[in-house]
Amino acid sequence: MVKLLFGCALLVVLPVVVSAVAMEMVTVADPGNAPDPLNTNQVSNIGSVSYVYQIGKYEVDNAQYAEFLNSVAATDTYGLYNSVMASDVLGGINRLGSSGSYTYEVKPGYEFMPVNYVSFYDAARFANWMANGQPSGPQGVGTTETGSYTLTGASIISARQTNATWVIPNENEWYKA
Repeated sequence: MVKLLFGCALLVVLPVVVSAVAMEMVTVADPGNAPDPLNTNQVSNIGSVSYVYQIGKYEVDNAQYAEFLNSVAATDTYGLYNSVMASDVLGGINRLGSSGSYTYEVKPGYEFMPVNYVSFYDAARFANWMANGQPSGPQGVGTTETGSYTLTGASIISARQTNATWVIPNENEWYKA
């Protein structure tokens, strides 16, 4: 079974490992369901999924994303933190320190609010980090650049790996959920 991530939810194929970031999941069943008949304006058959999967019951929140940042972004090689997270009312995470020793804290009262200002690449790196067992260390192979996706550099990404465990839901998975 796969688990879907984020508001960006998470999709997982293997058992969930107990770790610092725990995600409450719900199962989406009815494999092979027909597409949504009311969505006739779509080119594709939206909402049809041929397998059972799990998706996060809630979007990734600021506390979960800050845990991720504190595990892998002391230097923040690939810009997983967006400074608007601190300055905007919709942002919920502050960054302290300087490159090489950054730490991240959630704004009071924003702990369980969905994280904002996260790119698709940031979400893919979060999914990789979850798939790798939430390791600590620099952003790279085994933490953020490999796992459910393979990233090389700031913006190149592979398709979802066939053995992926935590992934960003595709349009049909998100719609069906």
